Amino acid sequence: MFPEFLKQKYIIILAIVILLAGAAVWYFGFAPVMSVEGKNVSIGEFSKIKGAISRYDEVSHAVGTTTLPVELNRRALSNIIEIMLVDKLVSETDPSINQRAEDVVKEALAGNKNFSLADAAERLYGLSEKDFMDLVLIPQAKRSLLLDHFKDDPTKLNDAWENINKTADIKIYYPGYYWESGEVKTK
Repeated sequence: MFPEFLKQKYIIILAIVILLAGAAVWYFGFAPVMSVEGKNVSIGEFSKIKGAISRYDEVSHAVGTTTLPVELNRRALSNIIEIMLVDKLVSETDPSINQRAEDVVKEALAGNKNFSLADAAERLYGLSEKDFMDLVLIPQAKRSLLLDHFKDDPTKLNDAWENINKTADIKIYYPGYYWESGEVKTK
């Protein structure tokens, strides 16, 4: 039906379109880096956390020390997994902790009128105020509220955390890393 040279052009055009679509997905941060409990984590989210860790390391470490990229990636992947597993533990334990964590953070910030969270988040982590709240403050408030929830029997918290780590469905797609025995490891 089509002459041979037209078939080749269509194949080349199709290949170019597929490559451009793949590049756009990667560039705009839609490509998944991992899946935690069936929820995909995009390269954009991963890059944001990796950048925050890198920025904090630059600000807090002595001059001349650097974090190796392999370790930086591992820490970012671990951080994302921990945040998502804490969310799972909260939903299984006491879902009201989610709202209480937001309230705790808002109260703490309201009590410090002279403090600029946006400025501190940008200087220390390279994050916007909202990202800083979502990635640092609220997860930490949830951890604190979980500790408070289990204050009468801390071994229950340890057991619950251990169980979630063992049974978590985590798949890492980022090259060179995998999940085993409750931690991110390098290949």
